[in-house]
Amino acid sequence: MLRRPTGNKLGLLSFQSLSYRRPLLYSHTVLPRYQSNWSRDHDREAFDGPNSERNREPKDNGKREAGTFTLDVDTLGKPGQILVVPSRRRRMLNRNRNKTPKNESSGTISSILDELNEESSSPSDKSVQERIEGVRGSYQLGQTLPAADLKALWSKLASSFTYKQLSDFISEYNRNNVIEEKGWTWGSSNSKSQDKSLGKTKGFRGKSRAAETIVRDCWQLVAEGESGQLEFRIPAQFISLLLHAEHFSFHELASLHGCGIDVTQSAGLVSLTGKRNDCESVHEIIIDATGRIREDDVGINPYIHGDGAGQVFSPDFLEWVNNTHGVFVEHKAHRPPQKIFYLAENKLGADNARRTLNLALSNTTSPSTPFSTYLPASELASAYSYRPEAHASWFEQQKSWFRWAMSSSQNADAENLETPFFDKHQTRLSDELLKLLRVTTPKTGLAAGLHESVTAVVGKCLFMQKPSFDDTAISPAQLGRLSLPRAFTNDVPRVSRFIKTLMPIRPKNEAPLYRLRLSPTSHAGSPPELEIELAINSNLDGVDVHSVKAILTTNSVDYLLPENGLDLRFTRTVSQDLLYKTSPHSELPQSSFEQLLSEPSSPQIQAMLQSLKVSLEGSIVGSGASKSPVPLPIFCSITLPCDLVPQSASQIKSKNLDESMTETENSVTVEYMFPPLTDIRGAIVQKYDFDGRPLDYRYYESGSLLAARTNEVSLGMEIPQTDSAAENDQSEQLDQEFHSFYNAACDMAFKIHGNRYVD
Repeated sequence: MLRRPTGNKLGLLSFQSLSYRRPLLYSHTVLPRYQSNWSRDHDREAFDGPNSERNREPKDNGKREAGTFTLDVDTLGKPGQILVVPSRRRRMLNRNRNKTPKNESSGTISSILDELNEESSSPSDKSVQERIEGVRGSYQLGQTLPAADLKALWSKLASSFTYKQLSDFISEYNRNNVIEEKGWTWGSSNSKSQDKSLGKTKGFRGKSRAAETIVRDCWQLVAEGESGQLEFRIPAQFISLLLHAEHFSFHELASLHGCGIDVTQSAGLVSLTGKRNDCESVHEIIIDATGRIREDDVGINPYIHGDGAGQVFSPDFLEWVNNTHGVFVEHKAHRPPQKIFYLAENKLGADNARRTLNLALSNTTSPSTPFSTYLPASELASAYSYRPEAHASWFEQQKSWFRWAMSSSQNADAENLETPFFDKHQTRLSDELLKLLRVTTPKTGLAAGLHESVTAVVGKCLFMQKPSFDDTAISPAQLGRLSLPRAFTNDVPRVSRFIKTLMPIRPKNEAPLYRLRLSPTSHAGSPPELEIELAINSNLDGVDVHSVKAILTTNSVDYLLPENGLDLRFTRTVSQDLLYKTSPHSELPQSSFEQLLSEPSSPQIQAMLQSLKVSLEGSIVGSGASKSPVPLPIFCSITLPCDLVPQSASQIKSKNLDESMTETENSVTVEYMFPPLTDIRGAIVQKYDFDGRPLDYRYYESGSLLAARTNEVSLGMEIPQTDSAAENDQSEQLDQEFHSFYNAACDMAFKIHGNRYVD
């Protein structure tokens, strides 16, 4: 039976009764409550002990001991015990965590907290770098490994380190390594089927992106069969050049390496897709190609030709030049091109392109040619559409043309053409034609070595067909009022049959004669064109120059033959014979230039002849021993007397820019260009006798700008110099001679097309 104790002290019996009601966790450890009959000083001191925390002041940050202590209270017949745990003020131990507690064991709570404190401290940057490098293990830089291993490596980095640690590693790597920026990204930028565990997608941020950068860029590890994208930039003009280059192809290069490629010319951007090693190989080849790009001046002087020259070089024309010659011509709006880019191995293509630009400027800026016909002004003829194709220049092929003719002339098989209008036309119409040709007279007067001649060339006169022109029949007067642009093509379909009926003039055992027309480059100012005639020497190891003429002026008239399938172009030429030798007994006054020509061994003339021989000797001699086409050189430098190269005010202004002219005492060196003949044999002139007159015939194939095929059939007439004292008599005689020449030229045109004779 239990009873309540009479005093405030806890009796033994009551404590035992409490133990029976609530089982003890530990039979030998008891946590007693303080009894009310304990004294506040003596009893508590006996319970807590002399070192109790309640009565002890902190000493030098000393560490309180923990453990089991025996009490002076008995329970269940045994001494009572108490468990002391560390104080909650353990954070104070951080100031002296280097001190090791004397009685601390590894299994206590204090040791666990100390280990956590050590882990919370920041390790050194060097140790972090070493730990990150340790994750790579045995993998070598740039090694290819299975996709699963790459994914595991990537995940381990992301889970084992903080974002700051990974970022610091990347920054340190970039500082210690020179990285070529090539814009590499893993996975296609426009592909949605990439493995998100390997490809770079928008979902990856923070540590995942940093871990990817370390694995791919720092360690350069590659997953088997994985593709990516490589983007890099090069100058836009370099891309344009490589796109037009004959021996370079972006797409073929990428295909050979198993890559895809996308080239954006305007942005100067090249994008490669595929395996990294393959893309980098293609990148290196492209960069190597850009290292072989050269740059030259086009050589068109803007001071000489003015702003009108910029209208010739349209974007379509320059694009065609780039495609044809494998170059890139840099061009600004309303200005002539100034720079040309080309690969070092394509120097020949660059020279051809520069010649093409110069020829385009000289051909399109030539003065317009008037036309005439024997048909009455009110008589109608038809407009027949015509496509010149290979017999016209590139500019002419871009337009629509028609030929003005009678319906009877359209029969290609006609043997006997009916020409009622030609038979009845005015017999002295040739006089007006000669006056039209000689409307301008050179200022040289009776200069020694001066020649004036007229040639009649067979071809077809074409009128440009505008969209608003819908008339099928039109009179000569109406045709003149339209002022349509014209072209003259040397399309002579039946010329071979005609030539076979003629007798050659030059004996077969004589060396063939080469005739060439050389034009100065547009940068050279206004030197004259040169017409040269030369032949291989008797030893067959060099050339002899027979004639060198400076073309002072030319003007032409197209003469329409509507009753025939062909027309005529009459051209009057005034030239100066640079090899002319005056007679010592001549009473004519001699200029400084004539005195120079009268000296056969003058240094200027000898230098000119030597430059011509050096330029042409190899081609002419080589053509005799080769059956393959032998091209002409493109440019040459020729020394001319200063009197032949007049300089205008604009040329004097641009003299410092004119690099194609080098002036010395009494002479000047000028850059000339040869015609773009495919084979130098096309310069051979075949002479035939046509009704007692010499007829010249040439067939040649030309370059890309001019007509691809040309049949040149012409008659020539020399016009003698007139004396002012007997000018009237000589003029009448000249009219008669030209009338005879006019009839012979018309007869030639009718005979080539059909079996027609002119009386």
